[in-house]
Amino acid sequence: MSQQFLNLVRSGDTAKIASEVEANPALACCRDAQGVSALTWSVYAGQPLVRDFLRQHAGELSISEAACVGDCECLHRLIAADAMMAREVSGDGWPPLHLSAAFASTEAVTLLLEHG
Repeated sequence: MSQQFLNLVRSGDTAKIASEVEANPALACCRDAQGVSALTWSVYAGQPLVRDFLRQHAGELSISEAACVGDCECLHRLIAADAMMAREVSGDGWPPLHLSAAFASTEAVTLLLEHG
């Protein structure tokens, strides 16, 4: 079921995504076989409406997700709890710095550079 949902995320079918999450809230947190989340896939696929919807329903962000969406507050909190998180690599091989540089804001990139 999660692969079908991830396909919806990539296609940007917002109405169907909302319906599926309403019926099964755990889908908002689903991941592919590599561990890449639906939220991250929405960013990769250039689906900002889906990204914003999933952010509201996905709960606590991982370091990779926070880097992808440029959530500096979350990045700071995660790194303050464990400085090595700044060097963690996503399931598909992206470190937080690269995710921020590719998809997020200069503030997120600067924050990550300041933390090694």
